[in-house]
Amino acid sequence: MFVDPNGLEILPPAECRELVERQEVGRLGFVEVDQVSIFPVTYAVLDGQILIRTSAGSKLAAAVGGRPVALEVDVIDRRRHTGWSVLVRGQMSVVDDPAEITHIDDAGLHTWGPGGNTYVCLPLDDVTGRALRSGPLHTDPPSPNSTRQEIVTTD
Repeated sequence: MFVDPNGLEILPPAECRELVERQEVGRLGFVEVDQVSIFPVTYAVLDGQILIRTSAGSKLAAAVGGRPVALEVDVIDRRRHTGWSVLVRGQMSVVDDPAEITHIDDAGLHTWGPGGNTYVCLPLDDVTGRALRSGPLHTDPPSPNSTRQEIVTTD
């Protein structure tokens, strides 16, 4: 097990991929004009690709434009102060091959919302992840004068 300077476990790429495959909601980030945009998305993993169903708009424009994107997926247990986060980076592309679209449709991928009629894919290649597996983020009790719990971090 490898640990980063902040005490978080560095997850191996294979485990990152497995964690992403078990979820279906993430946040997709990319630069749009001159600002960073982040959108919640539903997704599925099929044949080593993250697939997002979308319609005309900024996500599709990012795929068509070949801009770098990042998909962040996480699970947090606030009660136990544990969790993990995985970041997938790369360039999306539009799925336009009719045979691929049929394969995706046959797999039964779905979206939570109305969705669109276009699939974009992001290779599940460039993945990194961190996990906090045990214990609270702090060890000192809050000050008697404090009205909130303070979190101590190291930089």
